[in-house]
Amino acid sequence: MQLDSIELYQITVPLKRPYGPPQYRQTALSSILARVWVGDQCGWGEVSVPLEPRLSDEWTESVFFTAQTLLAPLWLGEEFSLPSDMTEKWSKFQGANSAKYLLECALLDACAKIAGKSAVQYLYPETPGGFDVTAPKASELPPLDVYISYDQEDDFDAFYNRVAKAVTDGFNFFELKIRPGWDFSMVNALWSALGESMFFLSFDGALEEQHSDMLYRFRDFCPILYNQPFSQYNLSLSAQMCESLKIPFGMTDGLSNPDMLGIAVEARAADLYGFNPQRVGGWIKTKSQLAQCKQFNVGARVWSELTTPLGQRQMYALASQKNNAMFGFGCEAAQAEGPGYNSEQAGFEDSHNQSGADLVRCGQPTRFPVPWFDANECFDALLFPADELEKTDDGLQIRLSDAPGWGLEPDMDVLDDLTEQSFEIS
Repeated sequence: MQLDSIELYQITVPLKRPYGPPQYRQTALSSILARVWVGDQCGWGEVSVPLEPRLSDEWTESVFFTAQTLLAPLWLGEEFSLPSDMTEKWSKFQGANSAKYLLECALLDACAKIAGKSAVQYLYPETPGGFDVTAPKASELPPLDVYISYDQEDDFDAFYNRVAKAVTDGFNFFELKIRPGWDFSMVNALWSALGESMFFLSFDGALEEQHSDMLYRFRDFCPILYNQPFSQYNLSLSAQMCESLKIPFGMTDGLSNPDMLGIAVEARAADLYGFNPQRVGGWIKTKSQLAQCKQFNVGARVWSELTTPLGQRQMYALASQKNNAMFGFGCEAAQAEGPGYNSEQAGFEDSHNQSGADLVRCGQPTRFPVPWFDANECFDALLFPADELEKTDDGLQIRLSDAPGWGLEPDMDVLDDLTEQSFEIS
């Protein structure tokens, strides 16, 4: 196979409701699309990147420029057998993770289409695209559970009503972002709306040692997980509090560095490690990290920020992979006892977490839910067809598609309307 041309599109998609933390509310989603041509077959990839480097060290212009000037030229006209042959050409570049993920996703889509496989099946082997007779069709895999993430909002009544409606609609798993002044009172007021739903609290590494008592107070609400309470650099404090609280800790920061996972596991800083493939630097690298989690016997999950249905499909395909499972997720007692451990040892003691105990039971690996963004509710313009959830006895789930590649193509007229700048190299 030979890569013949690459196209880049920087787009702005208006949002129906502002998204993001209070310090950087976005009224539009800023994304970059890539289309690569391999012979007469094309593939699409997407990353969503803020317009300004406020939440990370990457922003839209930097990712577009990096993909355009550094990465794309190294692929043009190159012949390859597997996608890894192409990603290895970037080994001399440090960072640039979003740009790498963008182009890799587009290449994987094209290669899967050429092979006549869904992205899920094409990516199933240890080396994506390699031969594996056990690779299942996407429809043969269990559907993925989903959760909705909620951040601080200005209108609490509207926020409360949205959560209550989501529960009524069948959602039973939520992420609540904790912010200064948006903490105990928010969770307490939301308690009645959540009913029997499971939820976890995300702190974005904002807590210091002097805030440790806050985690004890939150324990009264029985969250299923504390996600990134402390900075990635404060592993000892995370380990100490994780052991003391007997509530699982999650870690999502700093995992783009392969060595960081081993260091964190050795320090016992978390029970569940969350991988955003855009931050890690691509599909192939993230698959390697998931395999490491299995070897370390720790939990793994896959997540992303707000993105279009294409970006979600990319995440779903990775979340469905065999090594993305919660091996060992739970407290130390659970890891020692295996399938028969007492869920009360992990802090699941009231009705809110009876089902949560099943979610984290060791010895019976399952998958942590993936974030769900309803395109019809989020975006003023639909660039890709919106996915639909399936209502089951276990709640709302997303079923994977057997369509070739990601199974989505953009509406080119809408793409033309949303495009801020474009680039083509052939």
